[in-house]
Amino acid sequence: MKNPVSYIQEKSSSLLMLFICVMCMLFLFLAPYTSAEDCKECHFIPGDISHRLHSSPNIINPEYGNSGYTYQYSKNSNEYGFNCGNCHPQDISRHKNGFLDTELYSKKASGLKKMNSKDASFDTIKRTCSGVYCHSSGENRKSLKYIETPAWESSFGEFKCQGCHGSPPSYPNEKGRENSHFNTENGSGHLLGIHWDSTKGHTKESIMQDRSSDMGCSTCHYSTITKDTDTTFVDNVSGLFTCSRCHDDKSVTGKNRTGTIANKALHVNGIVEVAFSTKKFRSTARMIRVPLGWKRTGQKMDATGYDELISGLNLATYIPEEKKCLNVACHLTGKEVKWGDEIGCDSCHGDFLP
Repeated sequence: MKNPVSYIQEKSSSLLMLFICVMCMLFLFLAPYTSAEDCKECHFIPGDISHRLHSSPNIINPEYGNSGYTYQYSKNSNEYGFNCGNCHPQDISRHKNGFLDTELYSKKASGLKKMNSKDASFDTIKRTCSGVYCHSSGENRKSLKYIETPAWESSFGEFKCQGCHGSPPSYPNEKGRENSHFNTENGSGHLLGIHWDSTKGHTKESIMQDRSSDMGCSTCHYSTITKDTDTTFVDNVSGLFTCSRCHDDKSVTGKNRTGTIANKALHVNGIVEVAFSTKKFRSTARMIRVPLGWKRTGQKMDATGYDELISGLNLATYIPEEKKCLNVACHLTGKEVKWGDEIGCDSCHGDFLP
């Protein structure tokens, strides 16, 4: 027969071990998992193409409820890094509840998630999201236009920029939703380039022969996109400026090319980043005299001649609080220009035309 004291000690030791095991199990199942290492203790980090495109493991450490976004992790990135809380619940009590929860709106949301629509949702049949800021026109909150996303594990295909922004945006210029340059209701708005074909003699050939520069996203958003190759634009306002008017011929290379994002940290960060291009723009305007900051190649009426900026537009300044641009060489006279002002040919060219 065992010694009573030894028996009690053995029992106590067993109960202690059982208690420790139970507490360990409770900790594993109830403790909030926040680091990438903790997540991997239970399941693999999703590796499908859509998860990788939205949440690159090179950028983020997955954390339950964390709504961090790319710019918070890196100021310059060629990948996106949206943490788990952007698409899943931020409430830790909903972790390990037996459901794969998708939550695109929350009253307590932070980061970019708070800019989602109250009606933001995920369609489980079509596998698309709607009402999310990450797939919107990117304008101010009052004018924001949400775009239904492609189905999960699919892509925009050839119409990437056009899919969200209009590429370029073609909405009418109005208070609160200004659109000075790319307004298709006004042919002088430089929609597709500097003197594209808005006046007699300034045609697509000028751009193709590198005598008239294309004007696109990179002109004023150079920190986000440094290369304009987007020819996917469809003009739903006037119908006059649709890219396929010039790019539907098989001899024209690059039909339906899309723009290239240079820095994804700046692309979806809740801010309209304005940074002027370093490119030396060209124009075939052939004005009576050469404006300050420009130089001329060829004679005034030379069909192959052009005017070129001596330096890039990056000497210009934008004041976001006042929506003003200063020292923009394209405006010739050097006066300040306010985004949203109604402009015409004479606004810039009045002093330089014959």
